[in-house]
Amino acid sequence: MRQCFLMILCLLFSSAAGAFAEGIENPYQYVWDDEGDLEGITRFFLDINGDQTPELFIGANSLIGNGGGEFHVFLKSGKSYNHLGSVFCSPGGLDVLATKHNGFSDLRACTHMSAEECTLTIYIFSGEKYEPKSQKLVKASDLPKDFKPIRVEAEQSGKTLKWAP
Repeated sequence: MRQCFLMILCLLFSSAAGAFAEGIENPYQYVWDDEGDLEGITRFFLDINGDQTPELFIGANSLIGNGGGEFHVFLKSGKSYNHLGSVFCSPGGLDVLATKHNGFSDLRACTHMSAEECTLTIYIFSGEKYEPKSQKLVKASDLPKDFKPIRVEAEQSGKTLKWAP
């Protein structure tokens, strides 16, 4: 019985650690073009797991429009990075919610479809990556009163930037 309990504990710990088993040396590879060259990038930093170390959000400028774009999310881990998935947002339209899944805050993004409407998406961390939980189209005037986008210092560049929040 005791051996069975220990085996179950080992399996639980190995599966929890498995989500972050492989580190990525260069998170900028996620915004390389087809020739392997770095596209122009936009990045910002935001602490989404409460450890006082901000995570990196990075997207290719060519894929970011007025309504936002795909931002890959990375957790710094020693000399490498763990990819936490991606969220579709704009740097000024992301709200960090008080609720959490698997140690990471739920995120709410408002991506504008027009000046009057936006898609409100809630992302949750599955244990492996951020995934959309719900989406709905709302009028900008009908955004939830508790929607408070985080102000971030987004940087744009045509070359790789050093990791420095």
